[in-house]
Order: sequence, then structure tokens, then C-alpha cells
Amino acid sequence: MPIKKIILHPLTILTVLCVGVGIYKIATLACVSRDSVTFMQFAENLKTHSGAAIQSSDQHPGYPAIILASEWVLGKLGYDPTLGRRIIAAQTSTLACRTIAICFLFFIFCFFGKRRTALAGTALALLIPVYANNGSEVLSDWPNLMLMSAALFFCLRGLRMKMVMDFVAAGVASGLAYWIRPEGAVFVVIMGFYTLICLFGQKTDRAKLCLCCGVMVLSAAVIAGPYMQYKGALFPKKKVGTFISVSNGLSETTAKTIQNPPLQANVAAAAGAVKPVKAVLHFVEKLFNTIFLLSVPLLGVILYKMKQFRRLSPQDQFLCLFIGLWLGLMIWLYCRHGYMSHRHIMPLVIFGFAWIVKGLHGTALVLGSKRHQLHRNTGILIAVCAAVFVPKLVRPAHADKAAYRQAGLWLNENTPADATLAVFDNRVGFYAERPFVPICENIPSGPGYAVMKTSDEPTGLPKTAIRITTEQPSIDKAIQIYAVGTKENLE
Repeated sequence: MPIKKIILHPLTILTVLCVGVGIYKIATLACVSRDSVTFMQFAENLKTHSGAAIQSSDQHPGYPAIILASEWVLGKLGYDPTLGRRIIAAQTSTLACRTIAICFLFFIFCFFGKRRTALAGTALALLIPVYANNGSEVLSDWPNLMLMSAALFFCLRGLRMKMVMDFVAAGVASGLAYWIRPEGAVFVVIMGFYTLICLFGQKTDRAKLCLCCGVMVLSAAVIAGPYMQYKGALFPKKKVGTFISVSNGLSETTAKTIQNPPLQANVAAAAGAVKPVKAVLHFVEKLFNTIFLLSVPLLGVILYKMKQFRRLSPQDQFLCLFIGLWLGLMIWLYCRHGYMSHRHIMPLVIFGFAWIVKGLHGTALVLGSKRHQLHRNTGILIAVCAAVFVPKLVRPAHADKAAYRQAGLWLNENTPADATLAVFDNRVGFYAERPFVPICENIPSGPGYAVMKTSDEPTGLPKTAIRITTEQPSIDKAIQIYAVGTKENLE
């Protein structure tokens, strides 16, 4: 293949763009996230006590295993296993998974349009600011999406080519995704729904479709089954913390004022009926906060596809089933736990971008474009939406938490190696490389240090505790450090 064609190939363009954005985000990351610390600690425990780490952790071991593989590769290249090197290794593994996922997304989007359309949709998905941040952190979102993308690609190709081996590959990818996050295996469920719909509604080779569904389920079970058996649960994942203090969304004061049992039942039923509506509104809010202007064409084309479901191609129907099921899962999550984040809606948003250019076509027509101007005006809309992403894309991630990292590094250099820290945020203890406990649970009675925000009242500290000044304004302005039970405050 000529060099010019290689350079201008869509995969080359997307890979260079993805790696370039990823390296920039890694270089400008001000502080890792809380979940990043959890995965890094899990990886360390997996290295020394794998069985105990898997049993005790409420996270899945797939992503920590990827982190360890990345650390092993860097170790072979001669890098020392310092904290900074370990973080870089973990970030590199996430970026590699994101790059592979982007390549799969391009091939997936090609099922729904021309190569140029697929390139535009994939590039827009690549530039979403919050997901670009996740792609350069120590988070499981993109590793999980990499395997989900592989599963979706093989399912779509299997539906088109009628190849049984495609569904075997899709089942393997789903099973591997389950090792990272339990919802990663969702395409096994989608394939089951799609098979049922075809059995009772559409003219197709029912026997072969059942065979494809069966081999997909079997191959996924072979991969994911050992982990399920080891953990003794179908979904061995942590429970999402609830933010609703009283059931049915009622405040405690309101609940206490309801004395009439029939009235209480009616109010509870009304509150329960309102919850799904609130969940949908919350989903729309998260969507607008994630992709901004692109929310309108994306929602529009999703609603249109859902309405025209019976007339769609098998690939469109399969994607519609995924989006409908994932939205239902999000509504359940919000109704059950009162919580939904941009990370939870990520698969729906990213895979929904398979239709985003069509949605922008529709938006251009609504704005009054003539048919011969449609492609030009759609290109303008794509450029405008990409430009809206840029300011947030270039902003360093977690810039407001930079003091946490600085405080941790200061504690690492200025405290004994055996000192215990009571910290308000796990990132401080992680960067300090000291044993740490949440300050709300315990303040060390022996040699240690208590670390809290300057806005927090220093309650629960012993009278002998003394405030330590780091002489770094960026730290002292945001964080206060107290010596507890050390020579500094006992002399």
C-alpha cells in the first residue's frame, strides 16, 4: 500500500488523534481520581495475594490484571517500579485500550454508513472531553468498552455474514468484558432478545439464529463462568451507595407527618411513579452535560430509530435493543439507588454515535438546508460541535484537586515511612505511600498524621495534636495537616 494511502487511512488518522489526545491528557493530569487509587491498590494486592484480593474486593479483577501486564512490560524496558512509573504504566494501559476501542468503533460505525461518515462519527466520539479524561486515567471504562466494542462488532458482522464463528468471538469478548465489569456481558442478553424477536416476528433462518445465540452464550459462559463460581455470585459487584435517606424519595420530615396509612400508601405510590420520570430527566441532563450540542441530534435519531424499529436493518435493530436495554438499566439504577453518572451512560452515548451524523443531517434539514447543501451544512455542524468540545478537552483533568497530590508528595518526603495517615481523601494517602485510613473512621493514636480540608473543623483530634505548615501556599490554603502522637507534638 502506498505511503500516502497509509497516512490518510481512517484508522491511521484515528489512532494518531487518539494517542495524541491521550498523551496530552496524561501529561496534564493534575491528580488521579478516587477510583484510580482503588484499581491501583487492587493491582498491587493482585500481584502478591491474588486469591485473597479477588475474594475481598468488590471490583472485578480484569482491569487490575491489565495494569499488571502494563507494569510488567515497562519493567522489561528497564523502568523502576516507583509510584510515578506505576501510574504511567496504568495510564498507558488505559490509553492502549481506548485506542483499540476507537478502531473497533470505526468498523462498527461502518455498518451504519459510509467510511467518511464513520470517520466523522468516531472522531467526534473520540473528542468527548469527559471520556477523553477517562481514557488517560486509571479507570476501567475504556478497557470495558474495548471488549464491549469487540463483542458488538462481531455480533453485527455475524448478523450480516451469518457466520457462527463471529458469535463465538462475540461471546468470548463478552465473557472477557465481564471480568472487567459485570455489565460488559450485556450483548449476550441483547442477542437473546434479538433471537426471540426474530423467532416470533421476522422471516429468517431461525435454526441458524438459535445456533448462533447458543454458541455465543456458551462461549461467554466458558470465559466468565469460572469467575462467577469463584465469587459465588452472578453479579459480584459492589452496591452503588444510595443517596436517598428515606424510601420512595420522601424526606424524613415529610414521612413522619404522614399518619394516615391509606394516605401514606397513596403518597408512596405517587412518589414511586414519579421516579422513572425523574430518572429520564436526569439521564437527559447527564447527556447534555457530556456531549452538549450533540445531545439534540443524538436523542432525535434514537427516538426516530425506535419508532421505525420494524423497518430497520438487523444491525439497526440490534443497536436499538442495546440502547433501549441500557436506558432501562439506567432508569432502574436511578430509581433503586438515586444515582447516575456520565460514566454509567458512556456505552449508550459512544455506541449511539453510530447514528450521530444522520442525526446531524436531520438537524441541518430542520434548520432549512436544501438537499444539495445538506453535506456542507452537516460538515459545518460537525465542526461547530467539535469546536465546543475543545475548551474542555484541553483543560487539565482534576485541576481543582492538584493540592491533594502535592500534599501526598510532601508527606512522602517529610514523614516517617511507618507513620499512619488519617486522610479525608484516599488520593492523599496514595501519593504519600503511607498506610492510611479514612479520617471519619479513625484518627491514629500512635505516630501518625491527620489530614483534612481547611474548610473542615478539626474535631476529634487529641489536645496534643499540632498543626504542621508545609510552607507551600498551594497546599496550606486547601489542606491542614496535624501531627498526632509523634515526637513533634509530644516533646
